[in-house]
Amino acid sequence: MNTELNFPRRLLAGLTALALLLMLALPVWAEGDETEKLPVSINSVEDLLQLVTACRLDSWSEDRTVDLNTDLDLTGVDFAGIPTFSGTFDGNSHTISGLSLVDDGSVTGFFRYIQADGVVHDLTIRGRSMPSGSRTTVGGIVGSNAGTLINCRFEGVASGASIVGGIAGTNLSSGTINNCTTTGSVYGAHFIGGIVGENHGVVINCGNDANVNTTVDQNEVDLSELTLNDLIGTENAADITDIGGIAGTSSGVIRQSKNRASTTAPSTPAKRAAASWARWSPAAHCFTPRTPCRNWAVSWRPCKRWSIAPAMTPARQAAA
Repeated sequence: MNTELNFPRRLLAGLTALALLLMLALPVWAEGDETEKLPVSINSVEDLLQLVTACRLDSWSEDRTVDLNTDLDLTGVDFAGIPTFSGTFDGNSHTISGLSLVDDGSVTGFFRYIQADGVVHDLTIRGRSMPSGSRTTVGGIVGSNAGTLINCRFEGVASGASIVGGIAGTNLSSGTINNCTTTGSVYGAHFIGGIVGENHGVVINCGNDANVNTTVDQNEVDLSELTLNDLIGTENAADITDIGGIAGTSSGVIRQSKNRASTTAPSTPAKRAAASWARWSPAAHCFTPRTPCRNWAVSWRPCKRWSIAPAMTPARQAAA
């Protein structure tokens, strides 16, 4: 009799113990499943804007794949760039057109930052990356790249005050830009390149068809009063001439890359003279004094300074 009365209690105790065991095991299963992040599909402009919101958190894109499944048009869309990206963005050979980045700021591009683990491939961006304000570190694809770009293309206009490139504003030491191309125009005052403004990483198999600094009236710098000491004693000296078909300036590696467009030197005699005093970098496709550069082969000779009489000013050197 007592056994029959105790059976429901024993059954209840057993079920309670089983429930507790399941509760203890559940968080372990959930945590393991959560680390396997599901791919994200971009099928509309709305999906892309949701991606922008999600990527405000650095860790959201880590170990995550984003697939672009259709062409998108951003004309009239309030899009300020993807803040930061650490995953894999597969463009699937699609084009995002109508990009218009014109607000105040720096580190500007379709992606603002691509982190070291980030990979972006098979993507074409069409539009303009032309911020106002400080306007530094500007690219068509990315402002600052520490990751890997493969088979990317920018068609349009990229402009800023300094560190401007058709693909990337700056390519950091961990960054690789592989088989990327540009067409359109790239212009600015300092560190301006058809592919990348400032390269500390690797640029390989890239091609530039974008004219570099062929229209730079709004970015001109008055050098008529500068002396030789001004030019060689400050950072501005290097800035003036760091303009190239592939890279504006490079301390990294550039291989098997070709510039097929025009890269124009400063427009006035005094500026051309001043340019002849500053840094000359054939590896970065920079111009020689008084001569625009075009279709230069990549050279691995180290940068050197031209020997100019110290007593002469830019205006006097121009007259000479």
